[in-house]
Amino acid sequence: VGWLLVGAAPERVSGQTESAAKYVDHVYHDEDGDHRYVVYVPAGYSADRPVPGLMFLHGAGERGTDNRLQLDVGLSPYIQARRGDFPFLAIFPQCEDLHSRLLGGWTADSPDGARALKILDQVLADYRVEADKVGLIGWSMGGYGAWSLAAAAPEKFSAVLALSGGGNPEAVESLKSLPVW
Repeated sequence: VGWLLVGAAPERVSGQTESAAKYVDHVYHDEDGDHRYVVYVPAGYSADRPVPGLMFLHGAGERGTDNRLQLDVGLSPYIQARRGDFPFLAIFPQCEDLHSRLLGGWTADSPDGARALKILDQVLADYRVEADKVGLIGWSMGGYGAWSLAAAAPEKFSAVLALSGGGNPEAVESLKSLPVW
């Protein structure tokens, strides 16, 4: 899979010209240091027109700090296949914890899970995303994380898709207003 990567966030300037589809490298900084993530910006994106968003949480095999493994499986290959007409802005954080239990990497009480929510907030500030149309998708370890993050912050998401994952059934009450598959 080949990616077009550039290093800066787009400017939020009225009248910005529409763009070609691209993957953009970003860095989120907190008290623990720098944490890299990738944003897929759809073809035709313009700061004048909001787009729906997706956040993808990868499985345990893509943990690390290379900021590339999370693009190898799951949502990104699908985007590559539909690059010209995939309409969502997609966020790809990477779980940095290589030593936790496999299913705990993205939980809301883990550093990576909490950071994923902060990265989502950063992307919503940097890009023009329809805040009421942000889906959360997780695969395997990420499926458990999708359940956990959506239960912890249901107001941030419009739908949840937990693939090959699961979660605490006691969280169902907080998820009752979200479509969950």
